[in-house]
Amino acid sequence: MMSFWFYLASAALLLGRATKKSVLGIVVLNVVVTALKTVTHVRRPNGFDYMSFPSGHAANAWYLATLWGFNPFVTTWAVFVSVMRVVERWHSPLDVVVGALLGVFAAKNFLPGA
Repeated sequence: MMSFWFYLASAALLLGRATKKSVLGIVVLNVVVTALKTVTHVRRPNGFDYMSFPSGHAANAWYLATLWGFNPFVTTWAVFVSVMRVVERWHSPLDVVVGALLGVFAAKNFLPGA
């Protein structure tokens, strides 16, 4: 899954909306999210596995929304991704909120000039 987000961030780089530093940020974000999932070992609401907390999809979606300056289209997409993770029972609301906060925090620290 990380490769999809890496390619999306790389596309943002090519479109001039990102820097190499911000692409590195999405890699670091995914390492942190994966480490937290492994350490916390929280079961998903649908019972599939124990990798629920935090939501990597929400973290990555909000990272990119922040990277794009909360552009209305990208922000709407991030909200949709986050809500659907809960609706489809892959995550609890807490998983999604923490993932979103991690994504925004990471983006703020990896944006140009940060």
